[in-house]
Amino acid sequence: MSGIEMSTANYNLHGFADDREFILLDRHGKMITLRTHPQLYQLHLYRQEDNYLVTSDKTQLVFCNTDFGSAVDKIRVWKRSVLAFRQAIKSMFFFSEF
Repeated sequence: MSGIEMSTANYNLHGFADDREFILLDRHGKMITLRTHPQLYQLHLYRQEDNYLVTSDKTQLVFCNTDFGSAVDKIRVWKRSVLAFRQAIKSMFFFSEF
C-alpha cells in the first residue's frame, strides 16, 4: 500500500501526524509488511477529511479513528513493544481477503 499524498502535514513530538499510525498483524500477532505480503500493493489508501479509504480493484473499506474499540493489545513492532487498539471487525474481514 502506498502512502497518502498530502499538500500539507502537521508535525508533533513523534514526527508527522498520522505517520505510521496503523499496522496490520496476522492472527499470531506478527506484523504484516509489503515485503512479506506483496499482494498489499493492490491496495490504495486515501484520506477523506476524518476518514480513511482503502480501495482495491474489487472492493473498498472506509474507516475512521472512532472505529477503534477499547481493547488494547501489547504488540511488538520491530524491536519495540507498543500498545495498539483493535480496529473494527469489518477491517479484519477486508484485509483477510488479501
